[in-house]
Parts: sequence; structure tokens; C-alpha cells
Amino acid sequence: MKREELKFKNDNTFINGTSWLQACLWNRSFYARVLSDGQKYIYALDDALEAAANTEQFVGLMLSDNRFKSYQGWKELLKRERPDAVPEYVQSDIWEQGGFSVMSDAGGVKVGNDNFSTIFGNGYGDGETLVSVYDKQSEFDLDGLLEFNTSIECHDAYIYDYDCGGESVSKLYGRYGVYSGYGCVAFVRLN
Repeated sequence: MKREELKFKNDNTFINGTSWLQACLWNRSFYARVLSDGQKYIYALDDALEAAANTEQFVGLMLSDNRFKSYQGWKELLKRERPDAVPEYVQSDIWEQGGFSVMSDAGGVKVGNDNFSTIFGNGYGDGETLVSVYDKQSEFDLDGLLEFNTSIECHDAYIYDYDCGGESVSKLYGRYGVYSGYGCVAFVRLN
């Protein structure tokens, strides 16, 4: 299959005659120059293109290759071509990173202490919310899939098991980026 034969379902934006998703996937100058395994990614794209008989097969081959799930192109392919798979993928990653669940009647996760508290929305609403605290930015591969909310700096703050009260279940200390979506909230320690 040739690259120009790819017909993505949800890619109607064109830049200089190239679809945005193709430009994102084949950003050779960025991947090869900036990322240590960028050249492997470019080869994997070209190999998948050569092996695929159609766009659907190409998408399947690329999304089954988890070596590149932290790349923007891989995430955009997932979001645009398999949007129904994004929530399950995000929730699976949260669990793999030591995630835990809290209950929500106000649509989020309560964080605070005896003097102050706030609620970070989960992007879904009431019910169970999955939460994970990432100690290193390098462990977090969900940027681009979850929405960035804000950053916080705290000393002696807690995550509660219920957003309308509850008991503390995890402590936060330091600076964190807060991301949410699909019934999940991620706290990512900032360096």
C-alpha cells in the first residue's frame, strides 16, 4: 500500500495537501531528531504500510505495536480511528500504574486537607472515578488522551475516597499536573 492511498475516517484537515493525521504520523524530522527510538518508529510505520492491504489493516498494525504508544502519532491514530477504544485504553493504563477507585457524587476527585479542599472533574460525572498518582513524568503516557486541567503544588494534601466528604486514601506532596477524562483523574509529579 502507498501512503497516499491511506483514507482515514476522521481526518478532514489538510496541510499543504497532506492530511493532518499523516503529517502527525510521519513527522520524520521530529521523531528522528528528538526521540531516541524515533528511527525505529519511522521504520515501523513504513513496514506497516508495506504489509497492509488497506487503511484498516494499517491502523490495526500500528495500534497493536505498543512500543510507540507514547508517541503523539500513535495517540492521534487511536483517538481518530478507534475513538470507542480510548476509554478502555486510558482506564487500563491507570490500573497498570497502581490506580485506585474513589466514589463521586460531584463528578470528580476531592483533594485537600483540614483547611482547604477542591474537586477535580473526572470528565464523566457521578459514580466510580479511577485515580492514579504518577511519581515520574516519564511514566505518564496519557497526555493527548486525557485533558490537562491545571497544576497544583501542595504539602500535606490528600486524595479522598469520596468527593462529598470521605476519608483520605493517598497523600500528595509536591508539584503535580492534573489530567482528566473518561472517568479518570491522573496526578503527574512535575520535576
